[in-house]
Amino acid sequence: MYDLTGLINDWPAAAVGGVPVKPSYSWDPVAVLARLCWPDHAIWVPGHANRWNKNFVLVLVTPNENDRRSETGLWLHWTDVARAVPAEASRAPKPPDVPSSRARTEAQIRGSGQSA
Repeated sequence: MYDLTGLINDWPAAAVGGVPVKPSYSWDPVAVLARLCWPDHAIWVPGHANRWNKNFVLVLVTPNENDRRSETGLWLHWTDVARAVPAEASRAPKPPDVPSSRARTEAQIRGSGQSA
C-alpha cells in the first residue's frame, strides 16, 4: 500500500498533448511496472498501460491492493514505464573469472590429495 499524495511524475492530461481519447488497440491493457517518484524516494509498482502516445503512457495503478476502487490512472513519461524489471548496475563484487582463483570443491581437494 502506498499514498499517491505528493507524486512528482504524474503529468496532467492536458499537458501530455495528443492523448488518444480511446485506446488505439483492441486487446487487454498491457501489464507494466511503473516508477512512481516523490521528492525523497521512488518505487516501482505493478500496473496496466491503458493508453499511450509518443511520450506518455496512461498507467492504471492500485495503491491499496485490497481495494480495487483505489485504482488510479497516472500519465507517466515513457521512461517511467517498463515491461520487465529495469536493469540496474549491480554493486555486488564480481566473481573471479580466473579458474585458479575460483573456490575449489571438496571433490577437487580430495582428488588432488591436498588438505584444505
